[in-house]
Amino acid sequence: MRFSPHRTLLTVALTGLAVVMVAGPAAAHPACEGGTHRGKVGQHACRHAFRDSEDRPGARCIYEAVEPTTDEVAEEAAELAGVSVRPPKVAAINRTKRVDRGRVGWRFVLQEKVGDGDWTAVKRSRLQLRRTTDKHAAKFSRLRVRYDGNPEADYRVKTKAFWFNKGLRRIGVAAHLVDYYRVRGEV
Repeated sequence: MRFSPHRTLLTVALTGLAVVMVAGPAAAHPACEGGTHRGKVGQHACRHAFRDSEDRPGARCIYEAVEPTTDEVAEEAAELAGVSVRPPKVAAINRTKRVDRGRVGWRFVLQEKVGDGDWTAVKRSRLQLRRTTDKHAAKFSRLRVRYDGNPEADYRVKTKAFWFNKGLRRIGVAAHLVDYYRVRGEV
């Protein structure tokens, strides 16, 4: 994200709200606008599962002040130093009338875009795995990555949830972009 002394907070707020969903057409899945789904997925009620709202942003970006690198960057600039992302609520696949158990996972991908270029994955969090049932969401924790960002770049986060078979082969994935960001640091 680009920063100027007068537009810093406005830029951050507008960038977080104006993220363009470029993930492609969503597979048919109830209440999952703007996401993509492949394979067999369990319950994750998209709107709330990915825990992303104006009141409770899905990601927290940490910025550090830097010296300007070009004339295009304002006198006061900041670069991304890291990202912390809230975990989604994900349950196992419901296969029978009984309580079904399964293994699920999640991770996030930090994407960067410079100017009019394409979004490019620049950092991935580790994959977090948990056992759960089709009646309860897995107890995931927040994931973080450090990244030395570019003050001339824009950033976004894509959160991914995974479902696995007994052999730990991935059988389904749901991906959603984070729409709301909280910013901390020297900007």
